[in-house]
Amino acid sequence: MDHIGIDLLSTFVPQLGLGVFIWYLLQGLSRQVDALKSVVNAQKDTIEVMGRRIEETEKIGGIYKTLLADLPGELDSYNLIVIRRSLLPQKMRLFCNCKAKRLQQSKRQRTQSVKSKK
Repeated sequence: MDHIGIDLLSTFVPQLGLGVFIWYLLQGLSRQVDALKSVVNAQKDTIEVMGRRIEETEKIGGIYKTLLADLPGELDSYNLIVIRRSLLPQKMRLFCNCKAKRLQQSKRQRTQSVKSKK
């Protein structure tokens, strides 16, 4: 019976060692798979964030593009306003001169009509 126990023990111990080795191997592989899953999830989150940043950058780029496209028209409008404001004193002087001339003419006409009535 001793001989059967030793044979049984001699076959059981290597198989047990092999089983423990395979169990530890599977545990290690499971940990590696979990670590890779976390890396994949982190990369997925990073890609989503980068996608949002790209969308925001494209929106800002569109705003700048529109701003630059509208800039020449806005500059022309600004130049017209500046020109109109710089011409305003001249127009006022012309208006005042014309009004003064009309007043002088009307005074002359009144004085002539008063003189002619006498």
